[in-house]
Amino acid sequence: MKRKIGVWIPHEEVWDEFIELVKAKWGKKHSVLGMELEEAIKAYIKKERDNMEFIQEISAIESSKNNKSQEEENPLPNRVCH
Repeated sequence: MKRKIGVWIPHEEVWDEFIELVKAKWGKKHSVLGMELEEAIKAYIKKERDNMEFIQEISAIESSKNNKSQEEENPLPNRVCH
């Protein structure tokens, strides 16, 4: 399904550079600009998801290390005295 979008880009030179890149690759922008923009968005989404997964993995490792070091400091479980 196709969808027409409209967005404001804060730095117009970024958009101009993207258009020039598309023109250099295809020799035109008509009929390929949307396709290239979609591919750029897909690449961005993949990169960001990969980064988030990496951060989550690192956080899990760090959390595991912290839990292990706390267990080493307090080898006996906390006991409630009655």
